[in-house]
Amino acid sequence: MVTHEVVKYVALRFDKNWKCTLVPTSVMQYTPSEKEAELTVLAEGDAGLWSYVYRGIRGDVYVIGDLVHIPAKFVKKFNANTLDP
Repeated sequence: MVTHEVVKYVALRFDKNWKCTLVPTSVMQYTPSEKEAELTVLAEGDAGLWSYVYRGIRGDVYVIGDLVHIPAKFVKKFNANTLDP
């Protein structure tokens, strides 16, 4: 069973293991180039900012406006902004 999540994001961080393509309809398509590609999504919830970490994604990730479509379930979740340096 394939899990697919759609998240309204504040910020995204793709590690170096992704290839980005602009699809003609202004959709950004990200393809993992390595099995261990990682994506961190920062989203706003009732309790503030949440960071969701995805790994081992099999398939493309699409960014359409302020939504990110991810063919996976997150592996870690933090009630904090983990994107800050």
